[in-house]
Amino acid sequence: MGRQQQQPARLQQEYEVAGVIGEGGFGLVRAATHKRTKTPVAVKTMTKDQTSHEKFWQEVAILKQLGGQHNVLELRDAFETSDSYVLVTELVEGGELFDHLMTTGVFAESKAKQLVQQVCHALSYMHSRNVVHADIKPENILIADDAADQMQIRLIDFGVAYREHDILERLRSVHDGLGTVAYAAPEFITMQESGCAVDMWALGVVLYVILAGRHPFDVTNDATDAQLKERILAGQFDMDALNECGVSDEARDLIHRLLVVDPAERLTAVEALNHAWLADC
Repeated sequence: MGRQQQQPARLQQEYEVAGVIGEGGFGLVRAATHKRTKTPVAVKTMTKDQTSHEKFWQEVAILKQLGGQHNVLELRDAFETSDSYVLVTELVEGGELFDHLMTTGVFAESKAKQLVQQVCHALSYMHSRNVVHADIKPENILIADDAADQMQIRLIDFGVAYREHDILERLRSVHDGLGTVAYAAPEFITMQESGCAVDMWALGVVLYVILAGRHPFDVTNDATDAQLKERILAGQFDMDALNECGVSDEARDLIHRLLVVDPAERLTAVEALNHAWLADC
């Protein structure tokens, strides 16, 4: 049976669907249980006017390639109904990094190190397979386990991800709206050829946000998209907020090495893992 011939009732037939646990422009995410195995899962549904057929199956192919390893969300099932696309993944308890920041504020450096190390491990794995996430931000990092001594994260939402050397995938991602301006690398904004380095720029922004509680290119939270783009292209980020928060020299150095306008000069995920700030993590 072809992809287009999936039965509309398949979701109800195979899964006991519960309440909504997430929603946005990407669709709805509900907690659910696989009826036969009793396994808890998350079910993401998107209407067919929210994404294209090609883009959905591109996301599925990338998630299958990554295999749910090294802090990447694990795909369990994928299909389409007459009016929707459905992704079934592992259920991650804990919530988004964004929500953690809203409720508990900035991270201590010891906790920030754990998170950045986990994200770097995921990116190192993905980039070694030429996969670009293209939308790294606090909303797409789930805190799977936030025990005092060990943090586990999952990277989610591969809706604009692409294989670095696949021109059609990259163009499809750009056409569908690539990433988020606040976390976009300069080469995204200028529509130049972009690869794995864009994820490292976004990680630099995330690191700044979790340590300072503000955006490096918009510390007063009132910049327009046009102003953000201008500052990003110039690499003009604010250092005062980091100084006010007492951020260590090593952490500031890592941020500087990630927020480099030239992608060829930006740290890779492997290089970031070997940076002095993460050495004792």
